[in-house]
Amino acid sequence: MNRGLSGPVLLLRCAVSMRDVLALVAGVVAVLAFAGTIAPAALSTLLTDAQRHELDQMVPRARDLVSEVQMTPSPELMDGDWAGLQTRLSTAREGMGPLLRPTTARGYFTVTSNTREAFADDPRVLLPTSYVNTSLAPDLDEHVAMIEGDLPAPPGSTDATADLVLSRKAADEMRWPVGEARTLSGSDLPERRYRLSGIYAPLDPDGPFWRQTSAAVVPVVRDDGQRRTVTATAWVSADGTDALGLDQLRPGSARTRLWFPFDPAQATSAQAPALVDQLSAFTRTPVPLIDAGRVTVGDMSLGVEAVSATFSTGTSGVLRETQVSAQSLVALTTLLAVGPVVAALCVLVLAVRLVRARSDALLVHTRARGASDGQVALAATAVGAFVGIPAAALGAVAAAVLAPGSDGVPWWPGALCAALPVVAMVVAAFSGAAHRRPRVPRLALELVVVGATVVSLVAVAQGGAGTPGSGIDPLFLAAPVLVCLSGALGARRLLPLVAAWTASWQRRRTGLVGLVAASRTRDGATSAAAVVALVAATGMAVAAGAAVATLDQGRHDTAWAVAGADLRVSGDTLDGQAISSLADHRDVRALTTLSDGSDVRVEGGSSAYASRLLTDATALRDVQGGAAGAVPGVAALAAGAGTDGRIPVVVSETAATQMGNAREIEVDGVEARVVAVARDVLAGVPKRVWVLMDRETLGDERPSYDPPVSVLAAADGDASKGLVEEAEALFPGATVTTPAREAAALSADPAVGGVNAVAWVAAVAAAVLVAVTVVLTLVGGAPARARDLAVVRALGLPARLVRRLPLWEVALVVVTAGVLGAVVGVVLPYAVLGEVDLRPFTGGEGQPPTVLPLAGLVAVAAGLAAMSAAGALVAAGTAGRRDLTTVLRTMEE
Repeated sequence: MNRGLSGPVLLLRCAVSMRDVLALVAGVVAVLAFAGTIAPAALSTLLTDAQRHELDQMVPRARDLVSEVQMTPSPELMDGDWAGLQTRLSTAREGMGPLLRPTTARGYFTVTSNTREAFADDPRVLLPTSYVNTSLAPDLDEHVAMIEGDLPAPPGSTDATADLVLSRKAADEMRWPVGEARTLSGSDLPERRYRLSGIYAPLDPDGPFWRQTSAAVVPVVRDDGQRRTVTATAWVSADGTDALGLDQLRPGSARTRLWFPFDPAQATSAQAPALVDQLSAFTRTPVPLIDAGRVTVGDMSLGVEAVSATFSTGTSGVLRETQVSAQSLVALTTLLAVGPVVAALCVLVLAVRLVRARSDALLVHTRARGASDGQVALAATAVGAFVGIPAAALGAVAAAVLAPGSDGVPWWPGALCAALPVVAMVVAAFSGAAHRRPRVPRLALELVVVGATVVSLVAVAQGGAGTPGSGIDPLFLAAPVLVCLSGALGARRLLPLVAAWTASWQRRRTGLVGLVAASRTRDGATSAAAVVALVAATGMAVAAGAAVATLDQGRHDTAWAVAGADLRVSGDTLDGQAISSLADHRDVRALTTLSDGSDVRVEGGSSAYASRLLTDATALRDVQGGAAGAVPGVAALAAGAGTDGRIPVVVSETAATQMGNAREIEVDGVEARVVAVARDVLAGVPKRVWVLMDRETLGDERPSYDPPVSVLAAADGDASKGLVEEAEALFPGATVTTPAREAAALSADPAVGGVNAVAWVAAVAAAVLVAVTVVLTLVGGAPARARDLAVVRALGLPARLVRRLPLWEVALVVVTAGVLGAVVGVVLPYAVLGEVDLRPFTGGEGQPPTVLPLAGLVAVAAGLAAMSAAGALVAAGTAGRRDLTTVLRTMEE
């Protein structure tokens, strides 16, 4: 009756009969397509988030495109409510590159006079010393809300009293009530009376307008205990420049500031290289403001030179740095993803082998009935396409739906995954005994793999992960794959030896199960794909743990080095009584200060100027102990002058370089010896060129003025929340930080969270792949295992012992592959991870040392054992359900 069935129908029936293993193949393909499709989109989003984070960390005024020109605007720029200058800014923005233009907002500008001092009419009134910058902006009304009085009105003449407005804080600090007039004088400008016409509150004080104005929202107040000075920006009428009080014969008595606000949210990481080029092109091109000509002032005609504005920004440098960081991020995530990808491909091979085993009899009968190789290949292609295309499409569509904030997802991962089962099915169809071809000798293949591994590791050690902008070096991608393959080859060589030893041991025992399992393993019953999958999954789980531990330790060391102690307080003026109060706090174990007197001349191999820092070396040693980032050579500082009378000093790396790395130097005429060279960054000290000395050792040479700029305190344990709050109360306006705060700031970088997420995903994927590999290995060997069990059961083996055979088999394979996988996991961090620039993830100046956590190794071993046992139990569930008579009859046939 089946003679009437067509080929497609028979093929469909065959597929239905193997629906379980085909569903497994489809599941693997769907997962691969999902991961391969969503990974590039997720990585692109992560890179963009990391770039925006770095741009957000910039000082906003440094992020914008800014130009400041010393000029008084000409009448042509002021006509029509400053339409001339607005037009020039609009034209300049239209000339920006297509990527740069959307990242910038419309241009703003202000015109500001030189700073003058404000005097009250009554000299007997005691007022703080006040300095005012008069400034104008034609769109001021869009940025302020008047809370008292009115906006400034245009003055009647260049000599008349002009109106100005101040922020509430500025007016209060200057004690300038609305309606009062004061005289502004200084900076070689004519004296001019100004009346405070109103007080404003800024709208969006952190917005693009106010961030480029100095002292317009909050005045700059300085108080040294003897004199209090207040500096603020006041706004005058923008109806011309008369209200500024300029000297018309001095065109340079005003500053014109122009800027285009830059929006980091509009730039993606993929656009960064082109955006840097467009920023460079724009900042190199002058924007014309005033044409050369003549201007009439009263009865005089003055020549006017052409004036152009050249913009600058700090964004270009940060974008270049983020590209270097992006290179490291891509390299690190790729390294962590290699192991699971290799293991997943091996799982696909195991699943296809199951399909091949199930269809072996069908292939034999098909060829016996005259089917050609082309027809067999066509049938295998049809089955592969039937399984692969829908599964890959499902995975790709799911990835497209779940892709985080991506404008699009790549199509090629889905297409590649759809082709994988097609190729695998065709290869499997022609892998039988009838199609065997001469094979490459195993030893030669192993030598090629090991040799390629050595070459790739040497190349990675010499060239790293590649250069920014050139992509990842292919050898860097190949290195972890080859290391995994070499580990798998070692496991394949070692596995028969382990099995032989186990069989020898089992012969001295009464049980048969262990002996049968060892014999089957020794005879090569385990697939090479299974060994590769186990080695790759285990190795990458260990490597992922090492990567996370290395980065965590690096951030911890950086955080401690930046903080400098359990608690640090830093600022320009630190009150001595507050320092004493902090030292007496019950949670403070030890305390010291770093004081900065002045820059002094240092003579060595060459001369340089450095900041002379003074401290109590003994107290500094007690505060910092041997923590990471502690100042080196403190013990030598505390020991005092040597027998030659030279005072020991510690210098920064930059200072040492500028002095020609000399060891015997003179610091402001004092003979000294360099006992250590430290990093440029010293806790709470804003300068990078410095010389650190002990106060007591200086003796009479100690400077009379050395104000403390940093207070370092050691607490009993970590600094408590109460201690931090009390320090903030004692030192208002100063920076109070701890290692925990610095570590939290470093961890806020999306790149850090992204790497941790990738590491965890890689570890979880490795665990799942181990379980799946164990199941497929045992299921694939079930027929042969059933034949062996039938014999030993016929000899009297109890049925309750049948389920132990899969456990024995998997134990031998997993232990051997797990040990070699652990070796691979140890090699990868030291041989490959160290070649990735990890500084973007730790915030440090140097590459962090590789850390291999013992707890991570134990966790991987426990996870490997648990997932292997789970997979073995699943596979063993079918071992006892085979009919003994059926198996023996099959063996006889």
